[in-house]
Amino acid sequence: MLDLDRQNGLRDAIEMLYFAYRGFTDRPDRILERRGLGRVHHRILYFIGRRPEVSVEGLLYLLAVSKQALNASSQMPLAAGLVYESTAQAITFASTDKLEGTTAFLEKRPPRFTGD
Repeated sequence: MLDLDRQNGLRDAIEMLYFAYRGFTDRPDRILERRGLGRVHHRILYFIGRRPEVSVEGLLYLLAVSKQALNASSQMPLAAGLVYESTAQAITFASTDKLEGTTAFLEKRPPRFTGD
């Protein structure tokens, strides 16, 4: 028998994850966009920063992107990309929206983002 209360709870949790993720990625996305970069760049830089030994095949698997997408994204020098990643993370972690997204997720309510 399908437990409708459980299904509704799962749907609520998925929505909360979506809003928390959106709040977490909004500012870095805007920073990357100003530099002509996209989310795939952000993901590449994140995983290379966390796992410098990762192979190209490993990146393809982790990112679930095609080799063509990975190659197109890798035209930026790594040093510049790491600076962008560091800047984007610092701005995001210092934002009130990050705190609001996390708090809303923990309180199981929709976040009220202000763009700050």
